[in-house]
This record gives sequence, structure tokens and C-alpha cells, in this order.
Amino acid sequence: FLPQMAIDTGILTDTDLVAMDPPGEAPYRDIGLVWRQTTSRISTFRTLGLAIQQKLLAQSLPSLL
Repeated sequence: FLPQMAIDTGILTDTDLVAMDPPGEAPYRDIGLVWRQTTSRISTFRTLGLAIQQKLLAQSLPSLL
């Protein structure tokens, strides 16, 4: 499996390899955001988490926003 962004860079150019879609359901990722309890950047991480959440929500529910 190669991510599409790797394929788009031309990583397979001049090789005998061919990228094929995997059978079955499309692959997906679960992404998490964690930080150390002792970090001084809690506000930064929370802001980043909210930005990611809003972006994902806007993509999945564009007609409601």
C-alpha cells in the first residue's frame, strides 16, 4: 500500500511497479492528538484540535454550515 500523495509525487516513475487500488472498502486512518500532561502548550494543542474538528465537520456536513 502506498498513500496517494506518495504516488502523486511520481515515486513509481521509471519503475516496473504499478499502483493498484486495494480490494474491498477504501482504506482510512484514525487520527489522534495527544500531549504530555506537563506541556506548556495545552492551549496550542486545544486550538489545533478544534481547527481539525471544524475542518472535518465542514467536509462531512457542508450543507449544514
